[in-house]
Amino acid sequence: MTNTILKVIDQGQGQEFLPTLELQKALVEQKIKSAETDDYLLLLEHAPAYTRGKEPVTSPEPDRLTIQNTPLYEINRGGQITFHGPGQLVLYPIFDLNRHGKDIHLFIRKLELVVINALNALGLITFRQKGATGVWVDADDGAYKKIASLGISVKHWISYNGIGLNVSTDLNYFRAINPCGMPATAMTSLEKELGKARYSSQSVLLSRNTDLVTATQVSSGEILHQPEKSLMQEVKKQILRAFEEVFNFSTILTNVQVADVLPRPLRISLTNQRISNAREFLTTKSILDELKIITACEENQCPNLGECWSNRNVSFRLLEYYQQSGSQVNLSKTKAETLLELDETEPLRIAQAVEKLALRYVVLNASPQAKMLDKEVVQFRNTAKQIKLLNPECEIEVEVDNFKAQPELLSGLLRENNINILTHNLSIIGAIHSNHSRQAAGEVATERFERSLNLLYWAKRFNKNIKTKTGILIGLGETLEEIIQILSALRCVHCDILTLGQYLQLNSSQLQLQRFVTAEEFDYLKKVALSFGFKKVIAEPLARTSYQAWQNISLQKQIEIVVGKAAAKPLSVHPQRIKKDEELNFLKIKDS
Repeated sequence: MTNTILKVIDQGQGQEFLPTLELQKALVEQKIKSAETDDYLLLLEHAPAYTRGKEPVTSPEPDRLTIQNTPLYEINRGGQITFHGPGQLVLYPIFDLNRHGKDIHLFIRKLELVVINALNALGLITFRQKGATGVWVDADDGAYKKIASLGISVKHWISYNGIGLNVSTDLNYFRAINPCGMPATAMTSLEKELGKARYSSQSVLLSRNTDLVTATQVSSGEILHQPEKSLMQEVKKQILRAFEEVFNFSTILTNVQVADVLPRPLRISLTNQRISNAREFLTTKSILDELKIITACEENQCPNLGECWSNRNVSFRLLEYYQQSGSQVNLSKTKAETLLELDETEPLRIAQAVEKLALRYVVLNASPQAKMLDKEVVQFRNTAKQIKLLNPECEIEVEVDNFKAQPELLSGLLRENNINILTHNLSIIGAIHSNHSRQAAGEVATERFERSLNLLYWAKRFNKNIKTKTGILIGLGETLEEIIQILSALRCVHCDILTLGQYLQLNSSQLQLQRFVTAEEFDYLKKVALSFGFKKVIAEPLARTSYQAWQNISLQKQIEIVVGKAAAKPLSVHPQRIKKDEELNFLKIKDS
């Protein structure tokens, strides 16, 4: 094969798993769309994380993952559960298999050969084991031990995911799982097999002129007095040489940066969930499935689903319409013109789920298909009532739309004192002043913003004990000053709780992402919001209104934020069309 180029992107240490997976997917999509001929290889060390592939788990012990306090990600690759972390060299080949044999099994065998050749060059004899994917060594105790694991995904014959090679990995992390369906004792590392003392940072450093450790030098013990970082660098060099040999690359380009090959911002997918407590997550999922509960977490592809379900925090989706088929329930939704009557069993089923999950805090919201009219409001009210009957101590948050400027519906919802927090999202309307937003929505966005403020204002009028909450997504071109104006306006209607998150473009039909907001900006906006008097503020990229909602328990009794004497007052400048309290333009309230 001639004129084949491999571009190597070395991302270094401490790489979080999910962003790296998104980078792989973006490179795959780019190769598919552009028919690009160059292949890519990502080299990196992950921050500690467990990942689980598509194969059935032979001996699951998910509750033990909490021992290490390490996240678990469910991903679309071959293989079972494994660990990634510091000291493990991860190789992600983004290869066009049309140019490498178009045979997945052959491709996996070649990847194994790359590792085998590289480690053999470093003086460690390794091999394949019949019927088991990966690379193995013959340990001192006579047992075969695995030193490298493989899990490959392929889309349109473009590969991603890849190899985890244990160089100086802390093998204790494997004790919390059955890695790749095997006992944890079957795992080893290059450092362990060659001898940790040889690579201790206390040892004598190699000369700066030393370019490569040869197999002869390793086997003779003539050299190998170097720190761990040198070991990792030597492994990388040998790995690249092996890729060149096995895949016949004519050129290998190193020091390639992500911006060089992927100039456009990543569009983050929300299908890979971080699971901090696998046992609680699986319990939550099982109960929801048993009671045929639909959640906003799943419907909205929420990036926090894994974390929330691990903490038994669920956002229940009401007003979903089902087609009945005999005694079975068909969960596929009908079209608007064929909607059936509301599911009268829904309030009780949700209340039973709350009871079985022993929830102390729940979030209720409506299907986007539903129109919030009288009977829909009654469904919400009945659900809250049923939850309180079975779970008197449970606190309830209800997320609503703006009721199309019909305050009597809001009054009906809050008539009974079963709801603790009323949430209404501004969503991306927080950017109504930006040029991008004006082009996208114009005056309509401003009118919606007014209605949203009105709703939050009247909620306090209808129920003096209610706490109000809203969420804003940013990253559409708005300035910090414009965001601060919105925050000030929200405090003018006494909004209590705020979430600020990063807008994410999930598909090409949505508004185009303009930029990723920095951590420093989120921290600054949080401080500003707290100084304005918000009782609770969550400001971080994946924050959504129901994110960490369980932390709102008894918020009305426990004021978590004490504003200092020197705190800033709300700004005097507001969006031009925000009216004073007495001028708010809701319709006249009907008795209800």
